[in-house]
Amino acid sequence: MATGTPTTNSHSGKHRLDPEIEKYRLELNWAKILDKLKSVKVSEYVKFLEGEAQLEYYLQQYPLTDYRHIEQSRNDLIRVENLLKSGGSIRSFEGQCLLAKLYYAQSRYDECLTYVNLAISSIPNDINQQSNRSSLLLAEIYALNGLLLEKKMKIYLK
Repeated sequence: MATGTPTTNSHSGKHRLDPEIEKYRLELNWAKILDKLKSVKVSEYVKFLEGEAQLEYYLQQYPLTDYRHIEQSRNDLIRVENLLKSGGSIRSFEGQCLLAKLYYAQSRYDECLTYVNLAISSIPNDINQQSNRSSLLLAEIYALNGLLLEKKMKIYLK
């Protein structure tokens, strides 16, 4: 296996990553992942990883709850949305979580809620045996669900 090249286990469908990339994912070091992916053969999973890294790097600079950047995020995250949607990642738990975060950042709350619900309904049965990244995304998806409920309550209380 060439360094940095993700491979797929044909039986499980899980991807095996270069240990460095997995380490950077756990450290939330999105800039290093983006740099590392520049030298990797492009595959559907690499597109997903690039989309994930670009989204998370963007959100480190402009947090989800900072509403001053909504218009900017609508323009800046178009390519990221396309990367995440390519290769069928919208059918994966992690892909659904990331798209929910992207839509929340863009103030597209109905679409965000759709992907929050999809993610919650597709939580892997073996979540305890998934990567720590999946557990972090699970926590974030429940936080997003809470933020959406809070927004809905504010609308009803007006």
